[in-house]
Amino acid sequence: MKLLSLFDGSGAFPLAAERLGIHARYASEIEPFPIAVTRARFPEMEHLGDITKINGGAIEPCELVTFGSPCTSWSIAGKQAGLDGPSGLFSEAVRVMREMLEATNGEYPKAFLFENVPNLLSINGGADWKIVMDAFADLGFICDPNILDAQEFGIAQRRKRIFVVGINCRYFDPARFAGIPNCRHKRIQKAVDSWGGETFHGITSRPHEIERQHLSEILERDVDPKYYLSATACLGILRRIDAKGKEIPRLLRSALEYQAGLFCADHAENEAYSFEAGAMIRRGGGAWADVAPTLRAETFGGDNHPGVAFSVENHPMDGRVRLDESGMVQTLTSRMGTGGNSAPLCAEPVAYGISSVASHAMNSPNPRSGVYETDTAKTLDTSTQTPCNQGGLVICAADTADTAGGERTYVGEPVFALTTGNYAQSCEEQSPTLTARDFKSPPVVNQGMYCCTNCRSRSFTYIVRRLTPTECLMLMNLPKYWCDDIGVENPTEADFLFWESVFSTLGKKKSRKQIACWLAKPYSDGVCYKMAGNGIVVAVAQWVLGGIVWDTETSIQNHN
Repeated sequence: MKLLSLFDGSGAFPLAAERLGIHARYASEIEPFPIAVTRARFPEMEHLGDITKINGGAIEPCELVTFGSPCTSWSIAGKQAGLDGPSGLFSEAVRVMREMLEATNGEYPKAFLFENVPNLLSINGGADWKIVMDAFADLGFICDPNILDAQEFGIAQRRKRIFVVGINCRYFDPARFAGIPNCRHKRIQKAVDSWGGETFHGITSRPHEIERQHLSEILERDVDPKYYLSATACLGILRRIDAKGKEIPRLLRSALEYQAGLFCADHAENEAYSFEAGAMIRRGGGAWADVAPTLRAETFGGDNHPGVAFSVENHPMDGRVRLDESGMVQTLTSRMGTGGNSAPLCAEPVAYGISSVASHAMNSPNPRSGVYETDTAKTLDTSTQTPCNQGGLVICAADTADTAGGERTYVGEPVFALTTGNYAQSCEEQSPTLTARDFKSPPVVNQGMYCCTNCRSRSFTYIVRRLTPTECLMLMNLPKYWCDDIGVENPTEADFLFWESVFSTLGKKKSRKQIACWLAKPYSDGVCYKMAGNGIVVAVAQWVLGGIVWDTETSIQNHN
């Protein structure tokens, strides 16, 4: 099978496809950085550029087309413009498929996979959803739509997305799906019933084994201080919480107050919670333990990275670290990590969610509403504002003052995650949904730090940081090396011609000297955050594409 990946982005569909033996033949993308990444990772995949310039009948026919057209005007975080906004580029994907069908007498493509945000179901009173499904039916495809959540596929991020598989009616056989239970999400089943057209169940709506991942499993150690939240960001979170009259866990408040410079570490409460920094500073907020909120891709403020805090207690005899009945951990002591039986165990994480500032919970007169314990994080977005919490996540870590030198021992701590911006999420040991705006304000989390094994006297404080770009890539199930070594030191003539076309599409005329300079070092944290927040979780894509491969192989076997 050959794949045409439209709106290719991070290359999640080609990666998932090639893991299943599907050849990634073509890609269409206009953003320079994702193109640089996928050209390095898939050197044989041909880039077609701007989708509006592609003639589907003039390229080599492909059995499979994948596309996640822009969700900007369908997303609840957008302007809700529907098909009148950037999401209207959906029609270009339909056009490309129609041209390919016409050029091959209806033979290609044999199937497609469409991905987008769940709000597509309800925007404009459901009218856009009906237009989308009518378009697929008019092309001659019968569809299996469903809502899938990345957190059920072994990813520590709450990221719900619509996946619609379409099978070319020429190859569709309902007998192949007989006996497969319908596990379709209730919300999308209602939308399907409202639409009234013919669908099937058996690929996106087939049963799947639920797997879980803890956010702490992917957190990096010894991260650069540039990912720490600023005192201003912490103060902003505190102001928003206090303005709403909310009661928050004292550990969370202590961690924020310490990092904001409001009191000395010696008087800090040794507790930990996760929270959504950026959202609390602006219009939304969230908090969790051991999970990350959703990463986003928008380009707003500077504190959309989740954060976490925790408490630990002194057990001088055996160095135990445990959560008490209040959900807090006891204080770390100088004996922990010094050898013998004093090495601490990793404390169980507890996540807390802080609802968005504009939510009913935060506007309720109940002082305890709006902040809650949870075990899931929010969706990553594409925000690229300077630090706080990517996708609303924050990481709060125990920081140790090494006064005696010597070997350091890692001290495990609970992980909490939260989102920021207008739409907060919270989770325990998970990330909220990554979004495109994360490229300027990634989520925030908490994690353990290292301490000196020879140190008799050291104070444990807490640092709150955002997710790193590498952590965001891993929350999209991309390899941690995905953006490494993608630079081109000595561009060829073909390279210059290609990149001149790419920048020209964006209305950016660059000299060859400028192109060579950019190609040498195309990476920045901002563009990596944005790519992750705009992306598709590979594990989910691979599971759905696996169903298409199974159907295709079954069809061939039956035909033979």
